[in-house]
Amino acid sequence: MVSYLLKGGTVVTVVGHEGRVYQADVLVEDSVIKDIADNIQPGPGVEVVDVEGKWITPGMVDTHRCVMMELAKT
Repeated sequence: MVSYLLKGGTVVTVVGHEGRVYQADVLVEDSVIKDIADNIQPGPGVEVVDVEGKWITPGMVDTHRCVMMELAKT
């Protein structure tokens, strides 16, 4: 199992028509997001990646297109 902990990034999500931008850590195990929270502590074998100053867009493949399509519906 390959696990990564993305520490200190800016998470950007869109659910329905509501966007959210916040600081958080993201835990990924075997290419699946397992947790998004403040100050996640890495377990054994988890590779920590410092992403401070970077944007994390979980679930968004093409952020411009996806966000603009949602906004166009309003």
